[in-house]
Amino acid sequence: MYGERCALDVKYMVLMNAVEARVEVKVLRLGAISGSVNMKLHAKTSGFDEVIRLFRGAAPEPGSRLKFAVAVERHNNLDLYIEAAPRDNPFVGKEKKTMSCSWRQFNFGSGYHGTDEVEAELGNFAKVSVKVIWRSYR
Repeated sequence: MYGERCALDVKYMVLMNAVEARVEVKVLRLGAISGSVNMKLHAKTSGFDEVIRLFRGAAPEPGSRLKFAVAVERHNNLDLYIEAAPRDNPFVGKEKKTMSCSWRQFNFGSGYHGTDEVEAELGNFAKVSVKVIWRSYR
């Protein structure tokens, strides 16, 4: 579904005993060349096999925050995968070179309220802060 500001990916309409996980990713540091790092952020939740793509593109400037909301079944986990890699440069030679990347996986247990926060080094590409804020609704 597409709204005024973004697309909304709805996989399941009802998730019993669910809580909201507000995921905030803050870029603390980028590699040497600003705008030269790609980032990916994916989530898996509540034992489902489907991967939820939260973000894919050029890493935002340091100090910027990316914010997302994901429903997580109570007494279950939210798995986050974050990856950083160099951006392709169209001005470099035509032969495809193998590029390295750096990634991290985080596992958060759901809660009715509270906050989980971790910092992660993604090789020489970036350093990020990942915060999950748990909230329940009636």
